[in-house]
Amino acid sequence: MARKPGAKSVESRLASVERGIQSLHANDSAIIKEVRGGFARMENRLDQIYNHVDGFIKLHETLDIELKVMKE
Repeated sequence: MARKPGAKSVESRLASVERGIQSLHANDSAIIKEVRGGFARMENRLDQIYNHVDGFIKLHETLDIELKVMKE
């Protein structure tokens, strides 16, 4: 016959719950740190895209001006 597990004391159950909560807090901080790093990388990439688009617009404006001068 299988033995019945011994009854756990309230203190041991609370300690177990407390360890679980601390583990969740540690996981949350790791996730938050990773998300912040992701946002920093994304912001950097958006800055690069902005610089490319800005350069393209300036080039387009310059070529437009040169075409107008050439037609005159």
